Amino acid sequence: MTFFSTVSKCALVVLICSHVPLQGAMLDPATDAADAEWCYLGKSTTLIGVPAQPDVTQITFDGALFTRSAELCFFSGDHDQPLLARSKTWVDGWIPIIQYAWRDGEIAYDIEMFAAPLNGESVENTVNFVRVRMRNAGTRPASGGFAAALRHSGGDYRFGDSPFSPEWRYEMANDRAVRDGKLMYLFTPSAVCEAVPGIAYHAPFSGREYCITGRSECCLSRYRRHLAPNETFTATFAMPRVPVSDPAFITKLAGADYATYRATTLAYWHGLFAGHAQFEFPEARVQHAQRASVVHVLLATRSQDNSWTQTDGLPYPQFFLTSTPQMVLAYLQSGQFERAQAVVRCAVTYQTPSGLYQDAALAHGVEIPAGHGHVMYAAAMTILYSQDKAFAEELYPSLSKAAQYIATTTTHDEFGLLPPAYPYDNEMIQGHYTSNNLWSLLGLRTLVRVARFLRHDDDVTAWSALEGRFSASILAGIAASAKADGYVPPGLYHYITGAAARSGFTEATTNHDWENMLLAFPGELLAPGDGHVRGTVDHIRRNYAEGVMPYRQYMHQYITANQVEQYLVMGDGATALTDFYHILLHDGPTAEGFENMVQPWSDRMVDASCPPPHAWASSKLACLIRDLVLLEYGGKAGLLPSQRELWLFHCLSPAWVSAGHHVGFSNA
Repeated sequence: MTFFSTVSKCALVVLICSHVPLQGAMLDPATDAADAEWCYLGKSTTLIGVPAQPDVTQITFDGALFTRSAELCFFSGDHDQPLLARSKTWVDGWIPIIQYAWRDGEIAYDIEMFAAPLNGESVENTVNFVRVRMRNAGTRPASGGFAAALRHSGGDYRFGDSPFSPEWRYEMANDRAVRDGKLMYLFTPSAVCEAVPGIAYHAPFSGREYCITGRSECCLSRYRRHLAPNETFTATFAMPRVPVSDPAFITKLAGADYATYRATTLAYWHGLFAGHAQFEFPEARVQHAQRASVVHVLLATRSQDNSWTQTDGLPYPQFFLTSTPQMVLAYLQSGQFERAQAVVRCAVTYQTPSGLYQDAALAHGVEIPAGHGHVMYAAAMTILYSQDKAFAEELYPSLSKAAQYIATTTTHDEFGLLPPAYPYDNEMIQGHYTSNNLWSLLGLRTLVRVARFLRHDDDVTAWSALEGRFSASILAGIAASAKADGYVPPGLYHYITGAAARSGFTEATTNHDWENMLLAFPGELLAPGDGHVRGTVDHIRRNYAEGVMPYRQYMHQYITANQVEQYLVMGDGATALTDFYHILLHDGPTAEGFENMVQPWSDRMVDASCPPPHAWASSKLACLIRDLVLLEYGGKAGLLPSQRELWLFHCLSPAWVSAGHHVGFSNA
């Protein structure tokens, strides 16, 4: 049996792969190895790289490095078994150096991968470094082998693509594979080279000569060794993210030492967090998730046209303003103030002449108040955390226009609310969105705090009066809209759902709970003991699937954090922890979260068009873990400073507080 897609010259393309459950079928529990790091998704994906790359390298469930331009994949053993690496981890649980180990008889294999820019080079073309080792773990001599292969794309859960050509020409030398004159990857020189699986490389060849498709393996570097007990053999590989022809770059890459760049990568990530907030939990999964989540947010930053921007991660090259608060707080709460300021500077450029912060990724050209309060709050919190007056004065004119937008639009609205919106993503209703109003009220409250900080007394007076009118309007809307059980729905007053709201959508695919439960936190419109708070979280909780919130017919892992935050301030620690652990349960082994498109109690497969890691999911998890042990609360989100409180160690898992365990934080 072969696991290669190309087996001989002009052969029929054959792909034999592991069984994939039918949609809706339960994933076989045997898929989860008891001795490996837990991985929820049937096919997990994660990343390696550094902040502000133009793009990143995706590490697939089968352990391949996919760059959109090409893919480097690995096989081992006598029968070229493809690598399956669902439970791959990061070094120390948070440094983006992939590690994975497996065993075949007496031979123990392990692989490690990371990405780093070459010395003196920018992050424009970061290099992917790989090390594969095999060790005889037995008591008698044994043989082992592995191979690396080039292909355009394995297709399965690879995100994004580029054009493939069967006319590409390939050549191999002592230590390299080249495609159309561009270096694809370097390898340890002692390899046996094959043009395609089973066919030795003798001379340059075209893809058409060997019937190479986008899925076919070619340019193999193969290693086979007979090892004495405890003897180890190691090979290294280097793959530029973008194929290169520049001789100077190639010469520098050929001289790059794996161990040196590995040490540099470790030092870089440790240095990024040195002297900043440190959180300590005795439970490894929690400890790793807190820092790894911030790293995922950092890996979602991009550099394009000499400018830096934040994205929502692998599936979303766009910048969604609605994710700004958690992205910014994840940076602020880990001491990355400059990163937070950069996100805010980018966000405020989306302001329209009316003063609205327009979420272009959601609005599709229609002016709706989605994301407006989110940006106000994120900008204000960045100012309050950093106490940077120069930054505050830089943003103040934009924030003043944002406050004026609220004043103008609420004055002209019959209910004193922000303008209604059409059914965009998330709640999918036509009408006055509960969440948009809650976020803008929070933005206004924190903006009053900024005005106090800068001693703009006239604005403090005017915006405080506006806050009073606006909060009264929202409270009236809740009183008129809440259901008998206290549930506050996604829209206030009358709103439209189903096909009448948006053609092609049924009632079941609109009118979703999203941020309508944010009543007690972070905006603090209602007291935690208010019946509408309990009624809303309980109503939503009745629809949970696998312990997390639903979205349409799917699960939505990370939005569940909104519920947890309400339980925290309600003092319901048991329920908060239950939901928190369900969020962790649905993560991958590098704390990568997914958005939705997974049916509950089924195959645990995310739609291939929306793979993890999703940076908004990561930012929410980072903030949530911090809020379990350190939380600012009270005084109408700080509008009344004398009523503001600092909550310390208020929600601790029983697993963390047994004898000999330590929970703590520093520089927070």
